[in-house]
Amino acid sequence: MKKAVLIALSSVFFSTLLLAEDVDTLNNSQPILTPEIDRRPQFRGVLRTRFETDLNENESRFDLRNARVVMAGSVTPKINYQVQVDLSASGTFQILDMEVRMNPTENLSLRIGQGIIPFYHLHMIAPSQVLFAERALACRFMTGHLRDIGIIADYRLFAGNVPIVLSGAVFNGAGINNPEWRSISDFGYALRVMIGSFDNMRLSLRTHHSTVANDVRNRLYAIDFRYFNNGFAIDTEIISANLISPGVSDRRLGWCIQASQIFRTDREIVNYIEPAVRWDMMVAEHGRWSDANRLTLGVNLGFNQIYRRTQLRLNYEMYFVNEDWTAFYFGNPRHSHDRIILELRLNF
Repeated sequence: MKKAVLIALSSVFFSTLLLAEDVDTLNNSQPILTPEIDRRPQFRGVLRTRFETDLNENESRFDLRNARVVMAGSVTPKINYQVQVDLSASGTFQILDMEVRMNPTENLSLRIGQGIIPFYHLHMIAPSQVLFAERALACRFMTGHLRDIGIIADYRLFAGNVPIVLSGAVFNGAGINNPEWRSISDFGYALRVMIGSFDNMRLSLRTHHSTVANDVRNRLYAIDFRYFNNGFAIDTEIISANLISPGVSDRRLGWCIQASQIFRTDREIVNYIEPAVRWDMMVAEHGRWSDANRLTLGVNLGFNQIYRRTQLRLNYEMYFVNEDWTAFYFGNPRHSHDRIILELRLNF
């Protein structure tokens, strides 16, 4: 399966590059002129800083959660790039994205380098877009590497007026900044089908297979649905994970449903108020539905355009966890403590 996906993506990549060439120019001795474009890099980013209180321990702290900077630009009309670094990912520096992006045809785009695996949706994991201060439990504790090094292809088409995006990826499977030598059989791959529009209704089916460590393989499957209308949004997703190692098969299931409503204001500073609620959970194959559940209540005060999402956010997280499984799911028991988080997120 992995070899077939790798061969297919490679074939698409090289054939579309050849097809995208103007055949007449190959035999023309005149220099090939490319349209003038603005090659100056563009910068954007996100800063997240917070004050949080651990209600179980009655302790508090200030925290700089993220300080991400993105540099993007174009080399030609069909070739561009993106570099993203996190100056403080919970106190550490990380190189996140280093991608060359190509558009050989109108419907096909390719990303080569290090970037987000097309199993994940940015509005559920990206610090600049997530609805709450923390990601859903399944996205945080079940999914493993969010990024890797490889090649990703996206193909867009329409069924009537309904947009469809088909995505496939082949990557090393060892995570970011870790270009390990591996046999092709140990490469990771991901497949995703998205039907519909993010600003209306969208359904997607996803799978992600990778080798986490020697003889340890992570198999993820997911289905999700999003509905958006007039400021109201609801998202739900189910993720199934199977961590396979010699003699052991660790199966887990994660589920999340979240909803929010945007109320616009006529204020100069606070442009909108967005109350939000989420219920999410994790359960093991041998566990119970009460293993690890969380209720999150939040309200976001928006300071500029809705899609830039610069916000002051207040979240209350209440955990319902079977103590026998706390270490199994969270590692550090403190990750399952009730909390109040006041976070400022600035998108620039």
